[in-house]
Amino acid sequence: MEDDVVTRKSEDGHKYDARTVPTIVDLEVLDYFKHETIESYDAFPVHHFYVLGSEIKQAKLPLWEANPREPSRTGPVRAMETTLVNQPEDFVKKNNGMTLICDRVSFDPVDSNHVNGTVRISFSEGEGICNGGHTYFALVSQIPDHCLQKSLVRIEAIDVGELENDEKKSSVIVDISSARNTHKQLQDRSISDQLGHFDIFKQQIDNKMISWREGDANVYDDAI
Repeated sequence: MEDDVVTRKSEDGHKYDARTVPTIVDLEVLDYFKHETIESYDAFPVHHFYVLGSEIKQAKLPLWEANPREPSRTGPVRAMETTLVNQPEDFVKKNNGMTLICDRVSFDPVDSNHVNGTVRISFSEGEGICNGGHTYFALVSQIPDHCLQKSLVRIEAIDVGELENDEKKSSVIVDISSARNTHKQLQDRSISDQLGHFDIFKQQIDNKMISWREGDANVYDDAI
């Protein structure tokens, strides 16, 4: 589904690719596990799996919907890039990975071990990477492929498909995304934009004149 892939610019002008939603992503994983017991504690179904960085760069993931903050080459991103280039085998030890919010996860094992195989992730409106956007940005922007083939990445996928009410689902996604982004708390305007509170204004005003969310790379330099 390459038609779902678009190129954007980071807050500081670096190009990178990600998917739009709705979309379906298939990832070849090296290890997979679904946590069954936690659902009895009123938790959403959660899947954990490990995948090579090269697989993420090739498949690409949706980023902007569940995490309203645009990525940039911050100090932590440059540190990730240094590890990916110089010590790619150590990346999984030093990086928290990514958390995805999605509608459904299915796993097709390749053998009786039931740990490696293909994970299919379905994303609907408002879903995608809710935490770990800078990790994704580091992986897909400018790291050589031979380094990514040695880099293992942890992914947590939270399945919120049981929420049929779109308004409730949107509120839950924003709550999870805001709570997970504790390193730098999301600003109120980014959360409001994610919830669609500015949509009526965007229909009447040139979007490039106003930065509706943090790090909006699609606006003029002197945007308010």
